[in-house]
Amino acid sequence: MQRTLGAAAAMLAGAPAAAWAHPGHGSTDPATVTHFLLEPEHLLPLVLLGLAGALGIAIKRKRDKAPPDDLAREVVRKKP
Repeated sequence: MQRTLGAAAAMLAGAPAAAWAHPGHGSTDPATVTHFLLEPEHLLPLVLLGLAGALGIAIKRKRDKAPPDDLAREVVRKKP
């Protein structure tokens, strides 16, 4: 168990170094907004998050405009 934990800790300690190993990272200053807008590893999640948000808003608007289904109307009619 101790050996496994030691190996896992060593792999996790080296994980951040692997992120900096690919070419092209760090071409912009990481403390600026342009870094998040121009680096693909930041831009792609931002675009996907924006698309997911737009899809959620579109679905909500469509549901708000849709008439209630027949079952809901039937329940409302039966109320005294």
